[in-house]
Amino acid sequence: MTTPTHPPNLQDDRWGSYVPWLLRHPDFAILGQFDIFFDRVAHRLKQVVNRGEAGISSVTDLGDTIESDSHQCFRYNSGEALAAQIESYFAPTRIASEAEGLTNRDPFVVEATQHYTALITQISQKKDVTDIPSPTPRRSMISSPLLEMARIQASPVAKEAAGIRDKTRSVQREVHYKGLVLKRLTVLESVLRLVKATPAFPQLRDILRKYLAEAQIMLDIAEEDGRIVPMEEALLQKEVIDRLLPRLTNRFPQQEKDLVKAYHDLVQGVDANTVFGNAFKALEEVVRQMTGNNTLELNKEKNLRRYFPHLHPTVYTTIMKLADHRGDKGGHGRKGPPLHEMRYLLFSICNVALLFLDYPPAGTPDANPESP
Repeated sequence: MTTPTHPPNLQDDRWGSYVPWLLRHPDFAILGQFDIFFDRVAHRLKQVVNRGEAGISSVTDLGDTIESDSHQCFRYNSGEALAAQIESYFAPTRIASEAEGLTNRDPFVVEATQHYTALITQISQKKDVTDIPSPTPRRSMISSPLLEMARIQASPVAKEAAGIRDKTRSVQREVHYKGLVLKRLTVLESVLRLVKATPAFPQLRDILRKYLAEAQIMLDIAEEDGRIVPMEEALLQKEVIDRLLPRLTNRFPQQEKDLVKAYHDLVQGVDANTVFGNAFKALEEVVRQMTGNNTLELNKEKNLRRYFPHLHPTVYTTIMKLADHRGDKGGHGRKGPPLHEMRYLLFSICNVALLFLDYPPAGTPDANPESP
């Protein structure tokens, strides 16, 4: 599949009732053990083809249908067995190989590598290299080209260029690997949509959901249409928002409104750093009202231990790390987490609020010294 240069308008009526997975979830974070998942998927989808579970008797028609429905994320070769092609397509070794090849050809990686090579050549051509620090005696350097090259590579300028080259390669490989994963999820969903109309769907959905759980991937498969869906929004709404907000409404009505707004702003694509900052401010205000300390800050462990002495040490660390994310982009001069990851941080804020409600602060009328 050739990825569009600009994101298409998914509200266009011409899409009809279905938009491919890759275009619906371009920002999905690659979290979990996808190598394990795709290894299992490769084996199971091979069975789908061999057993005719997709409901299409002609293998050629099935291959063409998968290619069309996935917008050519999968390319079918009619001269080879479809089952073998599917198995190869999802094989983790092939995904890794494709990611490596794309990274090697990536223009940013090529540019960074060429810059480093040119810099090394430029330094090595200098007649006077005494300014390049090295513990190696000069006569040893002269007698050994390898030692001379090691000395050149150890220079501050060369080390800086090497760092940029390696960082660029690492970042771009993640980009290409993510793209390959998204394409395979698109193909998997296409197969699920085909099998949905057959008696084989419940069993296929059941085993794929087990694979997702095993690989710790936050995706699920909808029973009604076979679509692959991210879990975090439903979990955030059902397990946190719906449980937290009723408990906040009576005692902290403004903070309840602030957290609701943060949740809806995040889903609608408002700047994630702003959303997170506002949500954490609401959490901090809840704790200040609970403790009666209007200057309390949650990034200081002594404050947490003073008012909430029964929490586990890991919880203190988690809360302080959440506090550190406030104003990442501006206050700390570094880029904050991407939108998808920020959803998990908002999830954590709501969970911490629930925790504080379960552990009334020490020294207050609601405190329970027997709390675990």
